[in-house]
Amino acid sequence: MNNRGKDKVIVWSAMIFLFFMVISSVFSLYFFGILGVLHLTGVHYDSIITMLFFVILYVGISIITDVFSKLVKYMLSEKVTGFRIVLGRILVDFIFAWLAIHLADELMSGIKLSSYSELTLAIVLAIAEEAFRNPKQVKYKLSRPPS
Repeated sequence: MNNRGKDKVIVWSAMIFLFFMVISSVFSLYFFGILGVLHLTGVHYDSIITMLFFVILYVGISIITDVFSKLVKYMLSEKVTGFRIVLGRILVDFIFAWLAIHLADELMSGIKLSSYSELTLAIVLAIAEEAFRNPKQVKYKLSRPPS
């Protein structure tokens, strides 16, 4: 292998390593954030592996529910204006986050969440999603829609 081929291998290896580091960092923040909220609400689980499976299951379910959430938020943005759209988006995010959390909880046997824990985690996730939303992505209409 010549020098140029080795350079390409090194660059691609570094890019793949960096990609996995970023993905694992984001997942770790998400995992420990959920773990922290559940710890504050007094949830007990069998092992850290059970909690890891719960978070992975929640992420998988929330990917599916996020499609429907985006559809509802799009329809909501056509009808609602001003600050009410922010509250509507948070409410929609809350409902779909709670649905994903509740389904993941029902499918797992090593962790049992109370309704209070499910609702607390769902509201934290909904507010966090709105807080970290890209402002350029959100287009608020300040005038009333035509009747």
